[in-house]
Amino acid sequence: MKKRNILLAIVLFVILLVVGFFGTKGYMNKNTSLKENKKAEHEIISGTSIKEILKDVNSNDITYINAEYSFAFKPTIDNLYKYADVVIIGNFKSNLNSYSINTNLYTNTMFNVTKVLKNNTKLKITNDITFRRIGGIITLDAYIKNNNALREYEFVDISNPTKHYIVQEYGPDNILDFLNNTDNYILFLTYTDNELRTLGSYYGIRKINDHMVYNYDLKEYEKTALLDE
Repeated sequence: MKKRNILLAIVLFVILLVVGFFGTKGYMNKNTSLKENKKAEHEIISGTSIKEILKDVNSNDITYINAEYSFAFKPTIDNLYKYADVVIIGNFKSNLNSYSINTNLYTNTMFNVTKVLKNNTKLKITNDITFRRIGGIITLDAYIKNNNALREYEFVDISNPTKHYIVQEYGPDNILDFLNNTDNYILFLTYTDNELRTLGSYYGIRKINDHMVYNYDLKEYEKTALLDE
């Protein structure tokens, strides 16, 4: 009887091991699938510029959306510096990817860093920096998939959403659509949810020319003491 109990215990132990192994394997596969689906829902287009991506695309296959900007303060140079967590001088390196949040498009962009003027974060800023800015380009199918405010029937006249592009330009007249750009810019960035973002939308990216920075409202360059440091 004792031997029988021992044998039953061994059989039960083996069964538990088998169930545990396949149960764990199934759980791992399920989680992996969730991760893959999450990634697939955020398919993006990467490239150096909107113009480059659209150079061979028919205009009928492009839909432009307008950005809506709102500011908690007047985006002057002094205010931008005051409220920014990070301020650097650098030049464009690459656009990493674009994606949608609600109706707006955003792009993760990398800049080479030549000088750090301010850093109130724990980030170590050395040779380059990556930040999120408004504007970008994605396919219509990805735009609909990632946007709860839209419905597929709003684009029923578009037969192939994988070949139709949604574009939100980089600033007024697409002025910040960099392509092989080596000009220096001053960046005003905030650090939110573990990522750097432009402060004041496109106002947070200002071109530098002869120790002056570009003023989008006046459409001319202005002096700033920040470049005298």
